[in-house]
Amino acid sequence: MSTIFIIDLDIKVCLGSSDFVPRREERILFDSKEYKVSCVLYHPEQNATLVFVKLVDRYYSDIIKDIKWTQQSINATIKE
Repeated sequence: MSTIFIIDLDIKVCLGSSDFVPRREERILFDSKEYKVSCVLYHPEQNATLVFVKLVDRYYSDIIKDIKWTQQSINATIKE
């Protein structure tokens, strides 16, 4: 399995690594910031996958903060 790196296209910096490969145009939360995936590139020589992202205005991350997370509601979802 290859290593998956998250790269900020605007500042040309590796933000970190991931354990999954997001698809193009998906939004991901990383270090409390919301990014949109621009490109996914597999680099066979390095056995690495590079995920290029751009910082976007917070939208979904603000919605997530408003969700009421309780253990009871989580357990009820899992049992269904």
